[in-house]
Amino acid sequence: MFQQNLHDEDDVHVQDHVYNHDQYHHQQPNVVTDEEKRLRRMASNRESARRTRMRERMMKEGLQMQVKQLMAYNQFLYNKYISLLEYNHQILQENSQLKETVSSFHDQYTISYGNHEGILGNTNDFDLNQLSSYQPS
Repeated sequence: MFQQNLHDEDDVHVQDHVYNHDQYHHQQPNVVTDEEKRLRRMASNRESARRTRMRERMMKEGLQMQVKQLMAYNQFLYNKYISLLEYNHQILQENSQLKETVSSFHDQYTISYGNHEGILGNTNDFDLNQLSSYQPS
């Protein structure tokens, strides 16, 4: 029984403390202790830092995606450039062959009909319009 009284007294003391603490805060609801302010500020700073890290991570991921896209586009343009160089080389070869053919025809014409400078002239400056306006006599 004696021990039970000790526990009862401790319970009463704890209940008084809780009651007094609650009563104190209910009487002065606008009073915020420095410790509470510090804890709120720490929590706010922690949340702000988390948002900043999230924003930075999103920015980094966006930039990494942009780098990948630009590298792919760069490769596409490089492939197109190589293709155009090859096509240009092919056209230059074809042009050279056509000039040889024209020169051969010019030589055959000269052998057959004599040299008519006004009609064909220099094969390097060959103009198809001259040939189309030519009427053999």
